[in-house]
Amino acid sequence: CSHGWRGLLEGRDLLVSKLSFVIGNGEGIKVWSDHWLSTECPSTPYGPAPEQYQDLVVADLLSRETKEWNVPLLETLFPQLVETIVLLKPSKTGGQDGYAWLGARSGTYSTRSGYYAAIEHTLEQPVTT
Repeated sequence: CSHGWRGLLEGRDLLVSKLSFVIGNGEGIKVWSDHWLSTECPSTPYGPAPEQYQDLVVADLLSRETKEWNVPLLETLFPQLVETIVLLKPSKTGGQDGYAWLGARSGTYSTRSGYYAAIEHTLEQPVTT
């Protein structure tokens, strides 16, 4: 791998690590692997996924009629996360899922916020000799 290619891959990994989903209709967000529980830090539900629920998307956690959280299902799957999840507001109109950049309070990526995220990431890396 060339030095330039490694740099591109590191940049991609940094970008992905600072992205979180903003829930629209929830159809494109995988419950167990995508970061969707917070717009402040990347987080997913923890623990093994029950076999019958392994392929859940966030839309499956919403009532089809009201587009609000199916609280009984949430209590079954994530009893410790119900309070956190119900604070998230999915789209009532079926809007598309989107992304938030966790490197800026506004949720919008800028070159400046990307630069500061890269500096922060560099400072967190162990020093090698």
